[in-house]
Order: sequence, then C-alpha cells, then structure tokens
Amino acid sequence: MPDKQPLGFKSALRKAEELGKNISRVPQLIDDAVAKADKHKNALAKIWDDLNLLIQMVRAWVSGEYREVPWPTIVLIIAAIVYFINPFDLFPDVIPVVGYVDDATVIGFVIKSLGAEIARFRAYKQGQSAGK
Repeated sequence: MPDKQPLGFKSALRKAEELGKNISRVPQLIDDAVAKADKHKNALAKIWDDLNLLIQMVRAWVSGEYREVPWPTIVLIIAAIVYFINPFDLFPDVIPVVGYVDDATVIGFVIKSLGAEIARFRAYKQGQSAGK
C-alpha cells in the first residue's frame, strides 16, 4: 500500500480490520453503502463505477463466491467503504459537491493502490457475464 494515505483514512483502516475479522457485520456495511450511494447517485457520478466495483468485490468475498483476494486488499476496500459511509469524514457529505470530494479521493486511492487485484476482479466479473 502506498505511504501517502488520504487524511482520516487510518481510522477507517482500523475499523475495517475489526469488521473484516467479524464477517457477519460486513453485509450491513455494504447495505449502508449501497443505500447512501443510491441516494446520492448524481453527486457520485464520477466515482460511481469504481465505488460499485469495490462494493461488488467485498460482497463476492463475503458470500464466498470470490476468495482470490488477499487479506490486505479486503481491509483496504472495507476501509474505503467505511470512510464513504462515515458522516464525520474530512468534509461532511451534507456540504454540496465538496462533501464527496474526500470520498472520491479515498475511492481513487484504493482503486489505484489495488490496480492488479481490481483488474483480476473485473476479468472475473466479465467472465461471469460471458458465461451466462
């Protein structure tokens, strides 16, 4: 993982490690993220696809459908989702436009940090779609 983490991301990482060890709590986190994303879809247009991919990846890991993910990768993705749903992040999301800038920064950081793992998961999803 790159050294230069977004501001406030360390606390999300600590929370993600806790959640990842108690897998039964992760589906609620995913549901919360999906609800928030759906509610603010227009404001999240620039990160919509990346955010959805991260959510799909964690969902597939939780269900056991896709376990080709190293533990540090799962923690990083869960941390991005924790940060996204946290109402007390760097710029509160109630501030129009600016409120999602830090969320976009964190999502972009995670996507960039996990390039190879993200590419493998995309290929896996495409293979699934082609097989249907």
